[in-house]
Amino acid sequence: MNGKTIDYYLNLNYPVAFVHTDDGYEVWHPDFGRAAVSGFEKTLNKAIKVLNEARAVFIEYLLEKGIEVPEPAADDEVFSGRFVVRVPKDLHARLAKEAHRNGVSLNSYIIHLLSEKSATERVTRRAGQLQEN
Repeated sequence: MNGKTIDYYLNLNYPVAFVHTDDGYEVWHPDFGRAAVSGFEKTLNKAIKVLNEARAVFIEYLLEKGIEVPEPAADDEVFSGRFVVRVPKDLHARLAKEAHRNGVSLNSYIIHLLSEKSATERVTRRAGQLQEN
């Protein structure tokens, strides 16, 4: 493959995303996808420790299978975290009602849906790569 070792990847600075709930912290690396590598614990420090352990196992697995290991997004890419999307009124209403039923803001609910879909897409691509190997 590219000759890079697990130590190379473990020393890269992968950004960490997290969600705080009443039960603790869910953490993940956006570069891997929420479903691929994540951790959950009562404290953020413990959750990150679990995440780091999961990342090491996942990277080792990818290297063994000859699958490309994602690297952190380039530091020169700057995203504001904002984008505007126009949606049909009925979809807006349905999403707002679903967010309310789940006890979260519409913004949080849409972030959850987008993250879940993005992670699913990433895992599906990885599964396809695994089947090819």
